[in-house]
Amino acid sequence: MSQYYLKVENSKVIKEDGHFFRAAPFTIFYEGVSIVCDFSRNAKKHVVYKLIENGTILAELEHQDYSPECEPENLKNYLLVSNGNPYPVIAALVHLGIAQDARYKALYINEGADKYSFEVKQESLM
Repeated sequence: MSQYYLKVENSKVIKEDGHFFRAAPFTIFYEGVSIVCDFSRNAKKHVVYKLIENGTILAELEHQDYSPECEPENLKNYLLVSNGNPYPVIAALVHLGIAQDARYKALYINEGADKYSFEVKQESLM
């Protein structure tokens, strides 16, 4: 049983059940890809969100804003997702209140922003 489930189609919430817990692992699904997001310490002992696809760490998003360290237009070169489209991952992180960089938030929240579809699932902690 899931603790939290979210389905977004064209940037509109279709279904949302349960309670999202930021410190627990969760998975983002879209376009045949699944990205595991794990909140943990890195080698420098900093708390990060690790974005993992098929056991490979794609990125570590560090505290303060938990956003990629690149300009949005360079995201495809930074977050190398197997399907070549990293934008729904960041859209999900913005929707969940994790990614806080204003540049990324503007991509998904502002009027005229691109539309993204994704699902988020977080398994029960108990």
